[in-house]
Amino acid sequence: MGPPQRSKRPHASSISDRGRTKPKDGTFLYGDDPSVPAALKLLKPSSIRINDENIDLEFGGALLHFGIRAFRPGLAGSGTKQLGEGLWFYSENGRFPSKP
Repeated sequence: MGPPQRSKRPHASSISDRGRTKPKDGTFLYGDDPSVPAALKLLKPSSIRINDENIDLEFGGALLHFGIRAFRPGLAGSGTKQLGEGLWFYSENGRFPSKP
């Protein structure tokens, strides 16, 4: 009998696992994750956060985070500027574009 076999598990930094985390408050994906639908990739988000109440498409970088937040039906939601029922624009500096 030989030595015990170890199960082969992909390294956490492999491309298939990069950016996928499921913390207690939801799921985080980098915008270029292969599981992101093509229609969302067209928008080129830097990240996507999904939880029980909303989905955030985040853009920007280290100096300014901004994005679109869509809330589950029945939740009013919150953000910097309401775009529609349950749909909000948000920015960390509290400002929004004056022209659509």
